Amino acid sequence: MSNYKTEEPALFTISQVTQKLNCERRTIMSLIHEGKLKAKQNHIRGKIWITAKSLNAYVES
Repeated sequence: MSNYKTEEPALFTISQVTQKLNCERRTIMSLIHEGKLKAKQNHIRGKIWITAKSLNAYVES
């Protein structure tokens, strides 16, 4: 049996981030526009995903 860690998903939806940070959707959107959070958009549904790396960096700052 190999020894490995399970990692959290690298991408979060806006609703997941609003629950984690306890803030509103528009706050998250303004952080994305200011460049404080990095986001990727799904081409098919247009759903926005926030990268875990940028979320961790924002929370630590």
